[in-house]
Amino acid sequence: MCVLADKDLEKLISSGEVKIEPKGEYSISPASIDLRLGCCAYRYTKDRYTLGEEFPSDLLDEFEFIEHEIGPNDSAHIALAQSITIPESHCGILKPRSSITRLGLSISEIFIQPGYSGVLPVHITNNSSMTITIVPGVRAVQLVLFSLSCSPRNKYEEGSDAKYFKEQASHSLIHTDQELSAMAQSLRDGSGVSLYRKMMGK
Repeated sequence: MCVLADKDLEKLISSGEVKIEPKGEYSISPASIDLRLGCCAYRYTKDRYTLGEEFPSDLLDEFEFIEHEIGPNDSAHIALAQSITIPESHCGILKPRSSITRLGLSISEIFIQPGYSGVLPVHITNNSSMTITIVPGVRAVQLVLFSLSCSPRNKYEEGSDAKYFKEQASHSLIHTDQELSAMAQSLRDGSGVSLYRKMMGK
């Protein structure tokens, strides 16, 4: 596995193996592709949630913005402005740009499976002491691509965990994970310990 340099990134984009739409809304650095923030966001409205539980209908607030303020120690989930497609022969990692982190903003890294296609949301946290206003179009993250040693046996879009394939900046769909859903149910009916031992082969 190796990180792709700009020449290889340009070749993949030119051949259509890597797709970034709309075209022209990104820039290629020596070993990454800079991507921009869009104008769509979502936030969770509850202060408590158990992993695996079905999302209540009022858990999520989705909205569009021209400017969005993030106060100190606050965070936001913001969609990218572009959709991306990764070939099955590569995987990717979405990382924050250095200029963003030097302001005190942190953006959670995202691993992108081979064959992924869709619009990713990024989780931005303001670790600074000042309120920072987010505006659409800012180059905030960089896509780093890695070549795989061989094409994977299992295709991402055909897998049981391909819940984000062709997404449009989806919120977490962790409640669709059958294993976690069963664990959450076991906690409600009091059989959590025995289910955990069964899952762990104990």
